[in-house]
Amino acid sequence: MNPISALFVILLVLLILFFALNTDPVSVDFLLTEQQVSLALVIIISTLIGFVLGIILPRLLRREVEHVALEKNKAKHTEDAQEAQIDS
Repeated sequence: MNPISALFVILLVLLILFFALNTDPVSVDFLLTEQQVSLALVIIISTLIGFVLGIILPRLLRREVEHVALEKNKAKHTEDAQEAQIDS
């Protein structure tokens, strides 16, 4: 068995063990409804949402910062070009 397959099997066993140990139902209030779901499911979904937001939000913020910097640079170059045109 190659190392990647062994790691996958170990992670799968740990995930199954995690689900087996966290089967207690918990009440989740979402907007206007209340549902009883497994604690493990709540933890997994919360972790996945946090992971996805942790990847997406910094990229969006970086893109916005770059956009603002480009707009400032564009405005400066436009202003410089207008001044050069007036001077000549």
